[in-house]
Amino acid sequence: MRSLDAESSGRVPKLDPVRKLGLVCLVAVACFHPPGAVALDFTSAATYSLRSGGDALIVWQGGKTLHESYRTAASAHSRTNAQSITKSISALALFIAAGRGYVDLDAPIPSMSVKKGASITARDLLNQTSGLNPGYSALYGHRLKNKASTALSLKSLSSPGTAFVYGPSHYEVLETVLAQSLKCDPSGTLRFIQSSLLGPLGIQCGNWQQDAAGRPYFSAGATLNPQEALRLGRLLADGGRRWIFPLVPAKHLEAAALGSKANPAYGMGFWLNKNSLKPDSAEEDVEKAIRGAKTSSQWSRFCLSRQAPSDLIAMVGSGGQRIYVSPSQKLVIVRFGHGSGFEDPIFLKTLFASAR
Repeated sequence: MRSLDAESSGRVPKLDPVRKLGLVCLVAVACFHPPGAVALDFTSAATYSLRSGGDALIVWQGGKTLHESYRTAASAHSRTNAQSITKSISALALFIAAGRGYVDLDAPIPSMSVKKGASITARDLLNQTSGLNPGYSALYGHRLKNKASTALSLKSLSSPGTAFVYGPSHYEVLETVLAQSLKCDPSGTLRFIQSSLLGPLGIQCGNWQQDAAGRPYFSAGATLNPQEALRLGRLLADGGRRWIFPLVPAKHLEAAALGSKANPAYGMGFWLNKNSLKPDSAEEDVEKAIRGAKTSSQWSRFCLSRQAPSDLIAMVGSGGQRIYVSPSQKLVIVRFGHGSGFEDPIFLKTLFASAR
């Protein structure tokens, strides 16, 4: 893994990737450490990230980049399939739409029929507690001609708000809800994301996954490079503001940080670490946790890391794609990679080794 810092001098001797990372991290710590900030072990975290398939690691805090390293020079600029970080991006766009009056997060969605006469809301969909069949095979099995009709045809398995079931269905219905609210053509929701959220952050949509008609997937399929991911994280660290200008309504970010009754560790597109303060909290990697069914009681104990700040928020994509944010620490961590070796608790314990 190459570092921008290490390669700035021609006098740096040739080192193997892990040893080079160690040198870079020590230089970064010596350069800047914000007063009052938690101590971070960049060397160990970067080494673990690399050995578990990491391609990029950025640690930013209080306006400064503390650490930045890449597996190859190309990794610094390469766009990565962000996988389910797309859900978080889509959620932010829905928050903006709600703030502009296009969507009411708590209004029943007329096109959704559910058991016992209960109504699904956009908030249910954002929380993945709508009760819908997760829809993996229906939505991801092959390229669809009309993703909207497929998503709206999925059956309910439980009453809204009663169970957290992870899957693409919730966010693909949300894409349809937003399209109906905007009264736009199939690609209109992607244009809305670009103009209202990504554009102001200096991010391009890139090669975003779409159905045959041009409807974007809201559950997965966005692409980002590491610096673009950092801008998304900084937006959360700054409470939804871009510089001094509000971009995402703060009240929706605050609501997301509360989680839901069905899963207190997941709030409207974002994984939460707030359970880490509980004596009986249980650390678990997100990608492993969503493979099996958990009860609300089990989710009420789930946390990313007992070492990390309790206000840590995570945007999570499969393959180890992560954007972690601690608003209280003004801290953003971007970790991109590949493969299945990465685990949240191990990485965060390594990074925050002396925090608690």
